[in-house]
Amino acid sequence: MKLIPLSGKWGRGLFTIIDDRDYRSVIPYKWHGEKKKLSKTIYVSTKIKRNIVTYLHRFITNAKTGEEIDHVDMNGLNNCRSNLRIVNKSQNMRNTSIRSDNTSGYKGVFKIKYGKHNRLEKWCACIHINGKPKRLGNFWNKKDAALAYNKGAKKYYGEFARLNNILS
Repeated sequence: MKLIPLSGKWGRGLFTIIDDRDYRSVIPYKWHGEKKKLSKTIYVSTKIKRNIVTYLHRFITNAKTGEEIDHVDMNGLNNCRSNLRIVNKSQNMRNTSIRSDNTSGYKGVFKIKYGKHNRLEKWCACIHINGKPKRLGNFWNKKDAALAYNKGAKKYYGEFARLNNILS
C-alpha cells in the first residue's frame, strides 16, 4: 500500500491510501481533499482534463457513468480496491452514517408523539426499502428501536447494512 499526500483546503496534512498496483497511474496527478456540502466525508479528487473533476475512487475502479462507488468502511481517504465496490444508488444509501439532523443518536430511529394533545412519546424504528419508508415498530425506549432497526437492516440490506452501535 502507498500513501499519497493531499492538498487543498480539506486535504492539508492528510493522505489517501491506495494499493501498490495503482501507484504508477495515480502519481502523475495532484490530488486534493474535497468535502461535499452537508457531508462529513472527505473524498479525493483531481482535474485530469481541464475543469473536469475526477474522483480517485472512480479513477481506480474505472467506474462508468451512472455507477456509484461505495467506500465499505465509509472512509473517503481509503481508496484501496478492497474498500471500494461498484454499487447502485440504493445500495450506496444503505451504507451511510446517521444524518446530521438526527436527534436520537441512532440510525433509523426517531421520536413520535401521540395521544390526546400529543403528550405521549415513543421511539419509532424505520427503514427505507426501494425509496419507501417501512416502519419496524414503536418502542418505549430508543435502544429497543435501534435494535429493531439493526435487525431490519440485516434482513433488508444484507452486506450493505450500516448498523447502530448500541452501548449497554
